Amino acid sequence: MIDAKDAKEVAAQEQRLLILRALMDTPAREMNDGMARTALDFRGHRLGIDRVRILLSWLRDARCVEIEDLGQYWVARLTPLGAEVVRAQTVLPGVAHPQDVR
Repeated sequence: MIDAKDAKEVAAQEQRLLILRALMDTPAREMNDGMARTALDFRGHRLGIDRVRILLSWLRDARCVEIEDLGQYWVARLTPLGAEVVRAQTVLPGVAHPQDVR
């Protein structure tokens, strides 16, 4: 049985993967935090911008994205490591495995 804390972590892992996938799907491999929020919303994860920024910060600390802080919004860029995670070439604890998230 999954408790509330575990359920939140599972959701966060899926959200991190969904952000990476959304970045991978953009031609420039970059998007602002509002676009990331919209991508998550499209997949049923309705989050505030603060929560999206927490997820992006986590991905930055894991070296999956680079972030440019432009004040009102952030621009996230996919790194080679982030692309490897999306392609399941690298397993990264804290990010759901691509096979597990449809």
